Amino acid sequence: MNRSHLRPNFKPLAVIVALSLFAASHTIAQDITCTLSGRVVDVNGNPIASLPIVIQPFAIVEGRLESAFLLKEFMPEAFVPLIKSQTDEAGRFFVTGIKSGPIQFVAQPAHLPEDGMLPPDVYHPAPDADVLSIETGGIIFYPPYEKHPPFGGITFGVEPGTHLENVEVTVKPRMRIRGQIVFADGTPLANAEIGTSTRQRDLDGRGSGSSVGGSRTDNAGYFVKYVGESGFYTVGVRFQGLSATSEEFILETDQRYDNLVLTLDSKPVPFEALPERMELDNTGQEDLPPKSSEEEK
Repeated sequence: MNRSHLRPNFKPLAVIVALSLFAASHTIAQDITCTLSGRVVDVNGNPIASLPIVIQPFAIVEGRLESAFLLKEFMPEAFVPLIKSQTDEAGRFFVTGIKSGPIQFVAQPAHLPEDGMLPPDVYHPAPDADVLSIETGGIIFYPPYEKHPPFGGITFGVEPGTHLENVEVTVKPRMRIRGQIVFADGTPLANAEIGTSTRQRDLDGRGSGSSVGGSRTDNAGYFVKYVGESGFYTVGVRFQGLSATSEEFILETDQRYDNLVLTLDSKPVPFEALPERMELDNTGQEDLPPKSSEEEK
């Protein structure tokens, strides 16, 4: 009689033990990290040296992929920090400590805030290079037609304990204008909010356009503006009633103009520098595509 009372209890106990073992194994699997190694090249197969890269984890929220890095303010429990690395002189990289699940490989935007909190006027900081493809094991992955925010890379999933080796990432550096703002005595305008204006004329003289916006300088007074086409360019900056405008220069297709210096005709003026977490690369503020002459009318 005692045995008949005990027998029915074995099955629920076995189920509890099985579920406990499953939960434990699932937790262990989640704790097993992954690695990713390979090299970064340009469209001609040449290695890209000293390129900062980022592995960005994603979370699935209401059926959508969301950056786990940018969820800290809204869903702290889902926040996962970025994993940063950099290519060596041969374009090679090795990244460890990657958690399983959906991740995104991107070329790192400069001065990303470590806490995952972006200034309210910056939707997403843009990377310095576009990731065109990722090849591993004879399979090539391409980005979607519309790049997934916030950084515009290629998203894929990794299982616990995965070690992807000999991965080849092809990137294309973006066309850009990089300038430094200095005062009359050479002191850089560091960590400051500035106004910018960019004017472009087509090389064949058929059209022109302009855009205005805001940007930020880094701790050496540099700012960056990304553009989408070749042409004659003129760049102007404004800061607390001061202004400076460049001479017109030529930017060829896929070229970068990194030697622009704009001098404010004043000695250094006192101002409140941006908080450290807001020392964000102005790549998040892109110029609007230049308008044609007809559109301006």
